[in-house]
Amino acid sequence: MFLFLRLRNSAHLQRARARQVMAIFHLTAKFGSKGKGMRAIDKFDYISRNGRFAVKHDGPLLYLESGNMPPWAADNPREFWLAADEFERANGSLYHELEFSLPRELDANDRLIAAREFVHSVAGATFPYSFAIHGNKGNPHVHLMVSGRKQDGMPRGANQFF
Repeated sequence: MFLFLRLRNSAHLQRARARQVMAIFHLTAKFGSKGKGMRAIDKFDYISRNGRFAVKHDGPLLYLESGNMPPWAADNPREFWLAADEFERANGSLYHELEFSLPRELDANDRLIAAREFVHSVAGATFPYSFAIHGNKGNPHVHLMVSGRKQDGMPRGANQFF
């Protein structure tokens, strides 16, 4: 919410107001539970449009970013989500997901800035995350995956991180 309040004075939103167009915000929160048979790698492949998700679903991939990854996954965040599936405890949460809309009134660059600000406000500097912007017709939106496992500054391999 604060993100859109900060952007309310942007030139794009000013023009939208002049046309009496209003951005509608949507946010959905979910989590991936290992105990319910979910897999973090499937969600990551979905948001990054890998494998079986490369062609279909809710619009093309416009942007993908990951951050706060441990050193062993810094160059390949897919390895992090694979490790979550393998090493997270049986009743653990593999990831938390926020899916939120972006105002159509903003251009692509402003949408990216808005998405990054929101993602960094959620994940901070310690929680590993991956997010993607999808550009479905008239419905630009973000899928954000955040791990509940915090970077604590201690060097840990994948089997000890989870």
